[in-house]
Amino acid sequence: PLAAHAVNVTGTVTNKTTGRPDTKDSVVLLSLSQGMQQVASTKPDAQGHFSLKLPDNNMHLIRVTHQQASYYEPVPPGTTHVNVTVYDAASKVKGVRTEADVLRMETDSQGLHVIENYFVENDSKPPKTQFSSEAYPIYLPADAQIQGAQAEGPQGMPVSISPVPLSGKGHYAFVFPIRPGETRFGISYLIPNY
Repeated sequence: PLAAHAVNVTGTVTNKTTGRPDTKDSVVLLSLSQGMQQVASTKPDAQGHFSLKLPDNNMHLIRVTHQQASYYEPVPPGTTHVNVTVYDAASKVKGVRTEADVLRMETDSQGLHVIENYFVENDSKPPKTQFSSEAYPIYLPADAQIQGAQAEGPQGMPVSISPVPLSGKGHYAFVFPIRPGETRFGISYLIPNY
Protein backbone atom coordinates (compact mmCIF):
# COMPACT_ATOMS: atom_id res chain seq x y z
CA PRO A 1 0.00 0.00 0.00
CA LEU A 2 2.85 2.45 0.69
CA ALA A 3 4.33 1.88 -2.75
CA ALA A 4 1.04 2.95 -4.33
CA HIS A 5 1.35 6.37 -2.64
CA ALA A 6 5.12 6.82 -3.05
CA VAL A 7 6.16 9.62 -5.40
CA ASN A 8 9.46 11.27 -6.14
CA VAL A 9 10.42 14.80 -5.16
CA THR A 10 13.06 16.34 -7.41
CA GLY A 11 15.02 19.55 -7.20
CA THR A 12 18.31 21.36 -7.57
CA VAL A 13 20.83 22.48 -4.94
CA THR A 14 22.55 25.75 -5.88
CA ASN A 15 25.40 27.51 -4.08
CA LYS A 16 24.47 31.21 -4.40
CA THR A 17 27.93 32.32 -3.19
CA THR A 18 29.62 30.73 -6.19
CA GLY A 19 26.61 30.72 -8.54
CA ARG A 20 27.24 27.05 -9.29
CA PRO A 21 25.45 23.78 -8.55
CA ASP A 22 26.21 22.20 -5.19
CA THR A 23 27.35 18.66 -5.95
CA LYS A 24 29.13 17.57 -2.75
CA ASP A 25 26.60 17.93 0.07
CA SER A 26 24.03 15.28 1.01
CA VAL A 27 20.34 15.97 0.43
CA VAL A 28 18.35 14.53 3.35
CA LEU A 29 14.60 13.96 3.51
CA LEU A 30 13.10 14.41 6.99
CA SER A 31 9.65 13.22 8.03
CA LEU A 32 7.82 15.71 10.24
CA SER A 33 5.22 13.13 11.23
CA GLN A 34 8.04 11.14 12.86
CA GLY A 35 9.72 14.01 14.74
CA MET A 36 12.19 15.11 12.04
CA GLN A 37 13.41 11.58 11.46
CA GLN A 38 15.61 10.98 8.42
CA VAL A 39 13.77 8.78 5.92
CA ALA A 40 16.00 9.10 2.81
CA SER A 41 19.16 10.75 1.51
CA THR A 42 21.04 11.17 -1.73
CA LYS A 43 23.81 13.20 -3.39
CA PRO A 44 23.16 15.74 -6.14
CA ASP A 45 24.51 14.99 -9.62
CA ALA A 46 27.02 17.19 -11.52
CA GLN A 47 24.26 19.75 -12.24
CA GLY A 48 23.05 19.81 -8.60
CA HIS A 49 19.89 17.81 -9.42
CA PHE A 50 18.50 15.29 -6.95
CA SER A 51 15.57 12.91 -6.64
CA LEU A 52 14.15 11.34 -3.47
CA LYS A 53 11.25 8.97 -2.95
CA LEU A 54 8.58 10.32 -0.60
CA PRO A 55 7.37 7.43 1.58
CA ASP A 56 3.94 8.97 2.22
CA ASN A 57 1.81 12.05 1.57
CA ASN A 58 2.68 13.76 4.90
CA MET A 59 4.67 16.96 5.46
CA HIS A 60 8.44 16.59 4.96
CA LEU A 61 11.55 18.77 4.98
CA ILE A 62 14.60 18.69 2.73
CA ARG A 63 17.86 19.47 4.57
CA VAL A 64 21.21 20.23 2.98
CA THR A 65 24.14 20.92 5.30
CA HIS A 66 26.85 23.00 3.62
CA GLN A 67 30.00 23.96 5.55
CA GLN A 68 28.26 23.03 8.84
CA ALA A 69 25.24 25.32 8.25
CA SER A 70 21.91 23.57 7.56
CA TYR A 71 19.43 24.78 4.96
CA TYR A 72 15.82 23.56 4.95
CA GLU A 73 13.03 23.62 2.43
CA PRO A 74 9.50 22.39 3.19
CA VAL A 75 7.89 19.63 1.13
CA PRO A 76 4.14 20.02 1.69
CA PRO A 77 1.81 17.18 0.66
CA GLY A 78 1.46 17.04 -3.12
CA THR A 79 4.79 18.78 -3.81
CA THR A 80 7.02 17.11 -6.39
CA HIS A 81 9.74 19.74 -6.92
CA VAL A 82 11.84 21.67 -4.37
CA ASN A 83 14.94 23.79 -4.96
CA VAL A 84 17.47 24.38 -2.16
CA THR A 85 19.83 27.35 -1.96
CA VAL A 86 23.03 27.15 0.10
CA TYR A 87 25.80 29.67 0.76
CA ASP A 88 29.45 29.40 1.73
CA ALA A 89 29.87 30.01 5.47
CA ALA A 90 32.35 31.96 7.60
CA SER A 91 32.54 32.75 11.32
CA LYS A 92 32.43 36.51 10.59
CA VAL A 93 30.82 37.95 7.47
CA LYS A 94 31.08 41.57 6.35
CA GLY A 95 27.58 42.94 5.83
CA VAL A 96 25.93 41.34 8.89
CA ARG A 97 24.44 43.96 11.19
CA THR A 98 21.72 44.31 13.80
CA GLU A 99 18.94 46.47 12.36
CA ALA A 100 16.87 46.64 15.55
CA ASP A 101 16.80 45.38 19.14
CA VAL A 102 13.21 45.64 20.39
CA LEU A 103 12.31 45.09 24.06
CA ARG A 104 8.87 44.62 25.59
CA MET A 105 8.65 44.61 29.37
CA GLU A 106 6.07 44.13 32.08
CA THR A 107 6.26 43.64 35.80
CA ASP A 108 4.42 41.47 38.29
CA SER A 109 5.09 40.01 41.72
CA GLN A 110 7.85 37.76 40.30
CA GLY A 111 9.88 40.60 38.77
CA LEU A 112 10.48 42.12 35.35
CA HIS A 113 9.41 39.98 32.36
CA VAL A 114 11.28 40.86 29.15
CA ILE A 115 10.76 39.77 25.57
CA GLU A 116 13.66 40.88 23.40
CA ASN A 117 13.71 40.61 19.60
CA TYR A 118 16.79 41.09 17.43
CA PHE A 119 16.41 41.82 13.70
CA VAL A 120 19.65 40.94 11.92
CA GLU A 121 20.33 41.82 8.28
CA ASN A 122 22.89 40.00 6.14
CA ASP A 123 23.54 41.87 2.90
CA SER A 124 26.98 40.38 2.28
CA LYS A 125 28.45 40.53 -1.22
CA PRO A 126 29.04 37.92 -2.48
CA PRO A 127 26.27 36.40 -0.32
CA LYS A 128 27.58 34.26 2.56
CA THR A 129 26.22 32.73 5.74
CA GLN A 130 27.66 33.77 9.11
CA PHE A 131 27.90 30.65 11.24
CA SER A 132 30.04 29.48 14.15
CA SER A 133 29.73 28.44 17.78
CA GLU A 134 29.17 32.17 18.47
CA ALA A 135 27.17 33.07 15.35
CA TYR A 136 25.20 35.82 17.13
CA PRO A 137 26.40 36.77 20.63
CA ILE A 138 24.12 38.64 23.05
CA TYR A 139 24.35 40.08 26.56
CA LEU A 140 21.55 39.77 29.10
CA PRO A 141 21.39 41.11 32.66
CA ALA A 142 23.54 38.91 34.91
CA ASP A 143 20.57 37.64 36.93
CA ALA A 144 18.25 37.02 33.93
CA GLN A 145 16.45 33.66 33.92
CA ILE A 146 15.85 32.58 30.32
CA GLN A 147 12.32 31.28 29.75
CA GLY A 148 12.42 30.59 26.01
CA ALA A 149 14.03 31.55 22.72
CA GLN A 150 13.51 31.14 19.01
CA ALA A 151 15.18 31.89 15.69
CA GLU A 152 13.74 32.47 12.24
CA GLY A 153 15.78 32.60 9.05
CA PRO A 154 14.82 34.47 5.88
CA GLN A 155 11.54 33.09 4.52
CA GLY A 156 11.63 30.40 7.21
CA MET A 157 9.48 29.40 10.09
CA PRO A 158 10.40 30.07 13.73
CA VAL A 159 12.19 27.25 15.52
CA SER A 160 12.87 26.86 19.23
CA ILE A 161 16.51 27.33 20.12
CA SER A 162 18.52 27.45 23.34
CA PRO A 163 21.13 30.21 23.58
CA VAL A 164 24.55 28.79 24.50
CA PRO A 165 26.27 30.29 27.56
CA LEU A 166 29.63 31.91 26.84
CA SER A 167 32.30 33.14 29.24
CA GLY A 168 31.03 35.79 31.62
CA LYS A 169 27.70 36.07 33.41
CA GLY A 170 24.86 37.01 31.07
CA HIS A 171 26.89 36.37 27.89
CA TYR A 172 25.20 33.99 25.42
CA ALA A 173 25.19 33.15 21.73
CA PHE A 174 22.56 31.99 19.28
CA VAL A 175 24.16 29.13 17.32
CA PHE A 176 22.04 29.56 14.21
CA PRO A 177 23.13 30.33 10.64
CA ILE A 178 22.66 33.99 9.66
CA ARG A 179 21.86 33.59 5.98
CA PRO A 180 21.61 36.42 3.44
CA GLY A 181 18.42 38.38 4.13
CA GLU A 182 16.81 39.02 7.52
CA THR A 183 17.17 36.66 10.48
CA ARG A 184 15.12 37.20 13.64
CA PHE A 185 16.04 36.07 17.13
CA GLY A 186 13.68 36.27 20.08
CA ILE A 187 14.30 35.59 23.75
CA SER A 188 12.12 35.89 26.84
CA TYR A 189 13.57 36.16 30.31
CA LEU A 190 12.73 37.11 33.86
CA ILE A 191 14.71 39.46 36.08
CA PRO A 192 13.46 38.37 39.51
CA ASN A 193 12.59 40.61 42.43
CA TYR A 194 14.94 40.29 45.35
